[in-house]
Amino acid sequence: MRKRFFALLLTLALLALTAVPAFAATFYVYDDASVFTEDETAQLNILGRDIRDRYNVDAIVAYSKDCGGKDADEFAREVYAKEYGGADGIVFCVNNSNGDRGFYITGKADDIITEDVQRLILSGVYNAESVYEGANIYYGFVVYYLEEVLKGGEGLSRTMPAMPGQTETASEPASVIPEERQLELFVDNAELLTPDEWEALNNKLADISNAHQVEVAIVTVNSLDGKEVKEYADDFYDYNGYGYGKNDDGILLLLAMDTREWAITTYGSAIDTFTDYRQSCIMNDAGVLEDFGKSNFDDGFNTFADECNRWLTVTAEGYDDDTDYIGWPSGYLSDPDTPKDTIKQARKFPVTYILIAIAAGLLVAFVVMKIIAAPLKSVTKQSGANNYIVPGSMSVTNAGDIFLYSNVTRTAKPKDNDSSYSGGGSSTNDSSSGRSHGGSSGSF
Repeated sequence: MRKRFFALLLTLALLALTAVPAFAATFYVYDDASVFTEDETAQLNILGRDIRDRYNVDAIVAYSKDCGGKDADEFAREVYAKEYGGADGIVFCVNNSNGDRGFYITGKADDIITEDVQRLILSGVYNAESVYEGANIYYGFVVYYLEEVLKGGEGLSRTMPAMPGQTETASEPASVIPEERQLELFVDNAELLTPDEWEALNNKLADISNAHQVEVAIVTVNSLDGKEVKEYADDFYDYNGYGYGKNDDGILLLLAMDTREWAITTYGSAIDTFTDYRQSCIMNDAGVLEDFGKSNFDDGFNTFADECNRWLTVTAEGYDDDTDYIGWPSGYLSDPDTPKDTIKQARKFPVTYILIAIAAGLLVAFVVMKIIAAPLKSVTKQSGANNYIVPGSMSVTNAGDIFLYSNVTRTAKPKDNDSSYSGGGSSTNDSSSGRSHGGSSGSF
């Protein structure tokens, strides 16, 4: 279905350009990575030229072998400034050595190719079967959006194009929620980990997700682009196709470095699995936030993954009461070699064996006291103290009460605490796509 959608999008875009007259060729392809053939480069240059003639916007596609060691966004800016420099333009740049993708957008294009549109472009390019097809999809989206503005509409920066079979209403625009995940389980846009750490964590998340059929993902970003952190996490989950199976079951942790905020979003079965209380256990009790506060991001991310694995494991064992397994090491419960009966028996320890220990202690204390009290046969109970007073030795001549001082202890009345963690279930909210998500958020 997605392929048909992109093909339809590109067809509409090309049809919109058929009425544009041809002028002298201008190069709109930067390709020092040599990913395009000569014919492909020529065709893409025609698209770029026609967009310039029709919409007065420079649209460039840039594939670099290494972006000169810079990130894709910065390199895209340099390419535009050096080769073009017009008031209105957009550069889509790809670092061919590490897959980093970025945009530089200026002028009126900045109001049209918004963050939501950029995510759609990235999703389309990621899903393309070839580099050339991805470049065509990029141009297709640019034309689609510019054409909407040319017709007097607001552009699709506010309304995302519907997939075939979807409908749109004036009050509730349809949104593109991909049928399959478009990105990796670990997306490190803020570049917090080394390549080796990135690979190891991404593989761990994939193993956990496949084992439990619930996707566990982690995303880092440099900026929230003006959104609330929970809103950003929900949209990132939805519009990048995260979630396992037909119900899109999954949990995603987002870190925003500009505001030093975090958010967890859950969907599908993960809403019930990762209750507010369990999210608090993961982020606070397990030390994830402590690691983030110390910039130990690799440790924090791996702890988050391990804790998700732990809760998914105990949930799969049928334990819905948190008191059955609180305090047990995550490695012990998540070890695939640990027999299920052993895990169940281990979880009984805090109740069964502690009661036995208390009973045994009381019994020993009772026996010891009986032994100590046995020789004291001469001691009998007395109803008064007259036997200990010498007759005539004490006479009370005056008695009275003297007030010395008073102690006042004040205890503040507990206030209602508006906490994200209610303990018994999951707090939910509706995302911009209309889907219901669980989750929580905070700062580090």
